[in-house]
Amino acid sequence: MATLSDLLKGSQSSADWRERATMRRDAFDLYFWNETLARWHDYNLTEGAQIIRYPSHGASKPHASASSWIPLWARVRPPLHASLSPGTQLGRVVSSLKESGLIQIGGVLTTTAISSQQWDAPNAWPPLQLLLIEGLIATGLNDARLTAETLEKDWLATNYKAYNSSGYMYEKYNAFEFGVGGGGGEYKPQQGFGWSNGVALVMLNRSGGPTGVFC
Repeated sequence: MATLSDLLKGSQSSADWRERATMRRDAFDLYFWNETLARWHDYNLTEGAQIIRYPSHGASKPHASASSWIPLWARVRPPLHASLSPGTQLGRVVSSLKESGLIQIGGVLTTTAISSQQWDAPNAWPPLQLLLIEGLIATGLNDARLTAETLEKDWLATNYKAYNSSGYMYEKYNAFEFGVGGGGGEYKPQQGFGWSNGVALVMLNRSGGPTGVFC
């Protein structure tokens, strides 16, 4: 097989691009997929290992991050398993999200770590909600679609309650408290944030609203 360097120096034929895509897919499987946890993780090139955080020394269950399931949105699929069908292997990914502890009453946490920083619990960021929901839908699995339906309706409902209470949309939301804005980090949360509005509009267009029919 040609190396990436060879391909970059080669022609721009469709065969070259297909081989590049295959190499990217193989690399993604090799470096980012975690078969034990049935999800994807970032990879630390310096340490030569996946980045997996634990809540405390000796803890058996690592923290979860919403980014571990974003590959579903890009139509990435887990590697084939010798004893499992592709659908079953993909179903493991959906189950791992449902069992991760990320899904809360007010949205999907960015991570399960509690650090007082804006990218950790209890915060739920609008773009991540949409990427996860569309990723679940893209799997074509009924269980994933039902999960996406629930996530979307709950997100719109918490947005709606927060708006009725405050008169504006939040930059991020508190996943542990229904209809409450998020916080933490180095600056005061912004009001009327564009991505909050944009994500809500996409969801409203698809579902018809907090009590609408998911279609």
